[in-house]
Amino acid sequence: MRQEKTGEIAMLMRLRQRLQQVCHIPAGRTRWPPTENEGSVKHYTYRVEWSPEDGEWVALCVEFPYLSWLEASPTEAFAGMLRLVGDVIADMEASGEDPPQPLAESD
Repeated sequence: MRQEKTGEIAMLMRLRQRLQQVCHIPAGRTRWPPTENEGSVKHYTYRVEWSPEDGEWVALCVEFPYLSWLEASPTEAFAGMLRLVGDVIADMEASGEDPPQPLAESD
């Protein structure tokens, strides 16, 4: 049991390091993704799954069902989707639109 927990922690640390590399996060910075809407994108609901028809990993966001991001690896797909959602939120706010409420913050 303890070895499994240690293995999971090591895997999560490697995933975090890879996300920092993919998102181009400066050393010492712990928050991600690097967008103006950094805080708001973290509250949305994401999923990354293999797409047999595309032959790549696809990242999806439940609150933005019309968006998707394809990449060769799941971490790159997730990082790309985080940046895309941040860009969409910025565009919506710039045009006076309200972004959708994250499911995690719904009543």
